Amino acid sequence: MNKYQPNISNLKFKKFRKKKNYHKFLKIKELNFFFGRYALRAETSGFVEGLQIEACRKSIVRHLERKGRLWIHCWPYKPLTSKGSNVRMGKGKGNISKWVYPVKKGEILFEIDDIPLRKAFFSLKKASFKLSIKTKFIFKK
Repeated sequence: MNKYQPNISNLKFKKFRKKKNYHKFLKIKELNFFFGRYALRAETSGFVEGLQIEACRKSIVRHLERKGRLWIHCWPYKPLTSKGSNVRMGKGKGNISKWVYPVKKGEILFEIDDIPLRKAFFSLKKASFKLSIKTKFIFKK
C-alpha cells in the first residue's frame, strides 16, 4: 500500500471526473514561504504522483543526514483511473490506478530549514530529478 494516498472509506465518491483542458486554466499561485528558508517551487503545472512525492522525501532526508527540518506541501488527493489492456470500449469507468496532486505553476512543494544554503540546494536539486514537472530552487533573503 502506498503511504501517500487518502483513506478510501472516508470519501463520498471514489472516482473523480476529469475536466477538459485542466492545465490551461490553472492560475499561478503566489510565492509564499510558510515555515522554511529554502524551497522547491513548481515552474510548470501538472500532476505529481504519490510515489514521486515519497521518492523526493527519501532523497531529501538521505542527503540531509538527520539535520534540518522538512515540510511537504503536497498531498495526492485526486484519483486517476485506467482500464486494463485488451479491454473493449464501454463497461463503465476503470479502476483507480494512482493518486495524484494537481500542481499549479508557482506553487511551493517542499521547504527546508536549519541547514546551510549549499546543502539545501543540492538536496532539493536531487529531489527535483524525481518529479515529472519543472521546478526551481528558491530561498528567503
